[in-house]
Amino acid sequence: MAPGVITPTTSGPEGKQDVDLTASAVDSKLTTKNGHIQNGHVDPVTPPKLPDLDASKLTYTLTTSPRAVPEESVANSGLETVCTDHMITATWSTRTGWAAPQLKPYGPLTLMPTASVLHYATECFEGLKVYRGYDGKLRLFRPDCNANRMLMSTVRISLPPFPPSELEKLLLALMSVDGPKWLPKSNPGAYLYLRPTMIGTSPQLGVQAPHEAMLYITASFMPRMDSPAGGMKLHTSPEDMVRAWVGGFGYASGG
Repeated sequence: MAPGVITPTTSGPEGKQDVDLTASAVDSKLTTKNGHIQNGHVDPVTPPKLPDLDASKLTYTLTTSPRAVPEESVANSGLETVCTDHMITATWSTRTGWAAPQLKPYGPLTLMPTASVLHYATECFEGLKVYRGYDGKLRLFRPDCNANRMLMSTVRISLPPFPPSELEKLLLALMSVDGPKWLPKSNPGAYLYLRPTMIGTSPQLGVQAPHEAMLYITASFMPRMDSPAGGMKLHTSPEDMVRAWVGGFGYASGG
């Protein structure tokens, strides 16, 4: 864990809506047996334990072409989201479990044209911000809540489970490398947007649970909510629409 990065772990109160649905959805997908988290029901024969996502195995390959940090207004004025120098990736398969995660230069992903995410939207994501405080410290706001909700999202759409605490550690690892440069102490009040994403990468057409997947984390600039001047107008919960219906995806994000 990088010094100066504070990660509050106190979760906010759970909303009443969808709590039971969420619990039953996760319980039906996750089963712990002999210390191993499995996606689906337990087979009568105990399967071999496959590696879980493990942040302690993270490998580092630092960029040899670091980018200049643009002004926030410049970064948000173009047609491409400006990301930091590095990202984190980790791959998974039903045969080998989670591979060691990698911190490496930000760049394109390699996918087969038949990857399930491209045809069946097997994807979920979270979004959270890291702030440079006026006391000089970097802060994440309730990353435990985002990590836990992402787990609920992955199992909801048959992507692989993972220990939420390991995702938190990977978020910290990325910020320990890119945070000092992209959120300098000379710019208090600035923030970056972290987006952990999981996609199905199985190169096989057909409606089925993906047998291969990739987790990746990027950090980028994002426009402020009070931009443009005067703020943004949002129309929420119109009378003829329901955002989160019973048994639906209201508690899951993305996909």
